[in-house]
Amino acid sequence: MNANQLLTGPVIIAPRAIQFADDTIILMEAHPRNVGIISTILSHFSQLSGLAINDQKSALVPIAIPTTRIEVLRNLLGCPVKEFPITYLGLPLSVNKPKRVHFLPLVQAMHEKLQGWKAKFLSLGGRLILIKAVLAALPLHFMQVFKLPQWLLDRMDKICRSFLWKGLDTCLGGHCLVNWDTCCLPKRCGGLGILHLKTQNEALLAKWLWKLLAEKPSVWAATVHELYGSSNLASLANSDRISYGLKDVLLVSPLVLASVNIDQVDQSCRWKWTTDGLFTSRSAYMLMRDPGMRSSYHSLLWKTHAPLKVKIFYWLAMSNRLNTRENMYSKG
Repeated sequence: MNANQLLTGPVIIAPRAIQFADDTIILMEAHPRNVGIISTILSHFSQLSGLAINDQKSALVPIAIPTTRIEVLRNLLGCPVKEFPITYLGLPLSVNKPKRVHFLPLVQAMHEKLQGWKAKFLSLGGRLILIKAVLAALPLHFMQVFKLPQWLLDRMDKICRSFLWKGLDTCLGGHCLVNWDTCCLPKRCGGLGILHLKTQNEALLAKWLWKLLAEKPSVWAATVHELYGSSNLASLANSDRISYGLKDVLLVSPLVLASVNIDQVDQSCRWKWTTDGLFTSRSAYMLMRDPGMRSSYHSLLWKTHAPLKVKIFYWLAMSNRLNTRENMYSKG
């Protein structure tokens, strides 16, 4: 296709680009003229900058395009054709809701971490640190975009729970000295402060609602408004056109709406739970996970300079969860 052919033809919708570091996604209408122009631009960019486009690592991903046209577009771009889902920044992107197999790498990543640790030689304190710093942090990247299915949350909780009490990836319920929900409470509420994955998932998704409410000039709000004709939460909730991702985000809207003060004069929003009035996922998480009760020994226990394993032993003793003869007898 020569330059004259590229400049003739119907008016084509302008393409859009999503870029992070050296990863770029270009969204465009599947018309040979459009693809030819993009190919020419990339070629000129490569010649001027000296940065060559790696065609083998690039891909053409068609969406509802006839098979005959796909071959024409592939020849213009000179790169292989791939189908959804594709991986972008470590996340599976697709026009449909991700399937079970797309989330399994998270479970596999946890198992691989466990295999590299000498878990049986670690104290409860050492295992607790690894859970907080590594295992519970692995799914955070996914949680900012997807509402993780319950089966996956249960599987990851089970791995963390088994690692804490036995140093393994599986263990029987009788080996767990304290209910996992209690372990995931904040320390001031009598727990160990382990991240509750489902709540953290909801807190991270809530930030997208905040952007719709309070950050009207944001790219996210502008995109939602352009796609669905409105960025109003009530209008979106009643729409049957919204994507599965936006539906998941709207599920946490009651919490956000109940925690936002809207100024009637300038319509500005203020988050109730931070001093500067700006939303943070941490404050949303603490709001959802704080049952209101306070541990009577919180300050005495967790602010001392004793080793962590000693603090956990004392925590178990105060909860009457040590394997004493009486407790062992009650468990059979």
